[in-house]
Amino acid sequence: MKTIAVYGIWNRLTQHVYIGHSSDVEARFAAHKNALKRGEHHSRYLQRSWNIHGETVFEFRLITKCATKEEAIEVEQALLDVHFNDRQLRKTIYNGAKSNDPAKYLRNMLADSDFQKARREGIRKSDEFLRSVRANLKKAWTKESVAKRVESANKSGRWHASRWVPVIAICISTGERTRFESIGEAARTLSVWPGSIHRAITGKGKNAGNYTFIKAEKVAA
Repeated sequence: MKTIAVYGIWNRLTQHVYIGHSSDVEARFAAHKNALKRGEHHSRYLQRSWNIHGETVFEFRLITKCATKEEAIEVEQALLDVHFNDRQLRKTIYNGAKSNDPAKYLRNMLADSDFQKARREGIRKSDEFLRSVRANLKKAWTKESVAKRVESANKSGRWHASRWVPVIAICISTGERTRFESIGEAARTLSVWPGSIHRAITGKGKNAGNYTFIKAEKVAA
């Protein structure tokens, strides 16, 4: 005899859940498992979690048996509403906007002022903001802009170790010395963080990676 019910697919590790209903729960469980094993499940969130954690952490449970399919749909929607209307529970459900009553889910989301604000911010940043960043970076790295920053920093007395200061890299394990025309060149060649080189040549740090650094002008000719 076929079982009409609302069911859940639980991740015992994360306590995330997928909620559904079916007129034949046993057959529906088998269909879910087959789709997940093939990597073709319609819920990309559930599929991704299955791929990461593996089959053994998932449990297929009956939540409640129902007399009719219509009753199962009502119970399922009530459970989805509880999750979608609670900000914390919303983070623990695998179901998406196409669950049962997508129109109701979307109304709840669109009525959420925080969601709307984040949506507007995301649109702004993805277009206008990124265009502005690219334009500013292009201006910042022209020869004239770089020269102006160097001159300004030197005048203020804050120009202790710019990326354009020649440095000597001393290999700690071999003692071999290599001259670089700038901190930036040394950082790229040796795969170390420029800030570590700056700290080394100003006495604030001992080394950067397998190297210690000094200003080139400190080396005797």
